[in-house]
Amino acid sequence: FGLVLATALLVFARFEEYAIRQMLEQEYRISQRQSHSLIFSQRLPKSSSKSLEALLDHGIAEASLVMPVSLKFGRAVRELTLVVKNPREELRKVDVIPVKSRNSHGLTLSRAVADKLGIVPPAKVVITTRERFSVRVTALITQLSENLMGTIVTVEENDFLSLFNTSETFNTLLYKSPNQEKINTKKLLAKIPTLLGISEKEFEKRAFEKTMAENVGIFRNFMIGFALLIAMGVLYNNARIQFSEREREFALLRALGFFEAELTILFWSDFLLLTSVAIFPGLWLGKKLLVGLMAAIESEVFRIPVIITPASYVWASAMLLCGVLLTALIIQPRIHRISFLGILKTRE
Repeated sequence: FGLVLATALLVFARFEEYAIRQMLEQEYRISQRQSHSLIFSQRLPKSSSKSLEALLDHGIAEASLVMPVSLKFGRAVRELTLVVKNPREELRKVDVIPVKSRNSHGLTLSRAVADKLGIVPPAKVVITTRERFSVRVTALITQLSENLMGTIVTVEENDFLSLFNTSETFNTLLYKSPNQEKINTKKLLAKIPTLLGISEKEFEKRAFEKTMAENVGIFRNFMIGFALLIAMGVLYNNARIQFSEREREFALLRALGFFEAELTILFWSDFLLLTSVAIFPGLWLGKKLLVGLMAAIESEVFRIPVIITPASYVWASAMLLCGVLLTALIIQPRIHRISFLGILKTRE
């Protein structure tokens, strides 16, 4: 069982690297395609977006409205971020899982939030804006979205205007510069008084990668060390016991002319077979533990996808075999020191 557990831990140690890669791919390449986000201190009329775009270099600009809201379903209440989608939707894309509904117009809710609240589309909810002058409306959840980070609810612009009975406004301008060039932040802040700040996606991505790489590195090294410690401990203990029981047999074979390499192969063949048998149950156990643990720690704000590739299984198996080789290096000197005459002189 020790070798099975060690293999499972090695599978666990490898997965997070692929999971972080998947998160970066989905959030920073598929969902968010802009290079910069211009955040304003107040809502601006949609007509002013053209004049703001003129201040930017040639590129793609997309106005968007983002606001904090509270969603109430039954007695449960959640604080969410409402994103009003631009009709073009070139720079922000939400992966939607379609759900059959009589009304195709409505809100799209994060799947993690829907699961926590028990919402199955179509479902009526109460949305309250968390601004200076709050507005409360009853809306219909018609679709779910798969988001790995953040708790968001999205709505089409036309549906938002009719639902909240308001004019076209925005407080965020998504911008994709040509060739990923940097924009003149000081110039924009000086010319646009309502501009609160500018967010650069590449900077956020690098910061996220750095933070996760440090955490993943510590986690991976700890799991590898712990797994190899278990595997080598089990193998060394069994090898020591078996060697003590078969020491006379090996000494006799050595006296009969067997080479040291042949004795080594004979001694370790059983352990290699035992390790090979333990690999497949360990890989299966590692996947089950991983799926169960990720489901248990999944939250509405942050979700880690379970990504297990064939390369993960190959890597875990190779690391376990490395543990066998390290144990063999520790035991090998005892095989080298076998003396037939010395064994005959010892008592039973």
